[in-house]
Amino acid sequence: MTLMFICSFSLWWARPDGPLTMWPTMAVLAIAYCCYGYSEVLHNAMLPNAGRPSALPYISGLGLSMGNILSVGILIFFLFGLLLPGTGLPFAPAKQVIQLDRETFAPERFAGPFVAVWMAVLLIPFFLFMPDGIKGGRSMTWKQAAADVFRGEDRHSGKAQNPFQRAKVLLGYLKGLFKDHPQTMRFLVARTIYADAMSALLTLGAVYAGTFLGWSGVEILFFGITGVLFGAVGGFMGGYLDRLLGPKLALVWEISALVILLLAQLSITPDALFFGLLPANTPIWDSPFFSTLSDITYFLFVIPVAIAVVASISSSRYMLVHIAPSERIGEFFGLYAIAGTVTVWMGPGIVSLLTWLTGNQRIGMGGIGFMFLAGLIILWKVHAPKRGFED
Repeated sequence: MTLMFICSFSLWWARPDGPLTMWPTMAVLAIAYCCYGYSEVLHNAMLPNAGRPSALPYISGLGLSMGNILSVGILIFFLFGLLLPGTGLPFAPAKQVIQLDRETFAPERFAGPFVAVWMAVLLIPFFLFMPDGIKGGRSMTWKQAAADVFRGEDRHSGKAQNPFQRAKVLLGYLKGLFKDHPQTMRFLVARTIYADAMSALLTLGAVYAGTFLGWSGVEILFFGITGVLFGAVGGFMGGYLDRLLGPKLALVWEISALVILLLAQLSITPDALFFGLLPANTPIWDSPFFSTLSDITYFLFVIPVAIAVVASISSSRYMLVHIAPSERIGEFFGLYAIAGTVTVWMGPGIVSLLTWLTGNQRIGMGGIGFMFLAGLIILWKVHAPKRGFED
């Protein structure tokens, strides 16, 4: 967290003329991303100690919801407090809240130290009140862990291993996981597929609106802010469904909803809705933004999509807490993090391939639906009790 604070704060000096030019800035961002990924593993692994078992679904959802709400607040502050003032738009304030020079991109660069300070402030209650959860057992020293990762040393003999030996050990480790914990590993495979689909949907949904529906940058910005805002509702919804149905059935409902919503979104064209059944190209109000029925309908679909996505993220996290062995929860959350990033190329790759083969962007986006269905089929075969908590 300290490295993340330093990296974020240092972005204030990211300018073409230095002191942080392009390559140092990219290095800072890469370090920050790595630190974030590692901290996410640790935070997720601490979830079982965050409260009584019956409250964990709500705690998981609440954490995501509060993050979304704070993100929206920061976006609105920067949009209306620093970026839009003085632009002449009818809803823009006349002056900036903090006077920053736009010619040097100071409002954008100010995001770095702003986020760093907020992160430091909000971490205080975490470090004061959150129990660590370490209860003994096997552990490694910092020196042993560094030697294991960077030098490839066997921690028992201390002898260095060549790449082939390391690959053999890794393969044996994965085989052991599938043998000893088949349900957990099956869930991680399913999560890898549907998480890639969700990532592609969120990333390419705005691109699709910009290219296929012809939205402006401001419209896409409002689209994103609305999605983040209603994503907070998804955190609460995920916790509720986990308690009501159990995490597996909650995920089934949430991912099924995403398949239906994706199909409905792809039925929208600039001229019609529902694959041509309802004309929608005539402006229905005098506004520079979202003037046609197609624009308004696609915009409104971000609300249930955001709710379902964040709910599924919350349920996925709790699902792993529910089925993974408690003594190895940190290890499995590490695999959980890898499963969500190592194949992040898969969703955009499938969309690009199908678009290239068919020459149709809508068919390309339809590939995301097949990924959701594949993940859903594998998830359905995961054996888990209906309820993932005990009072």
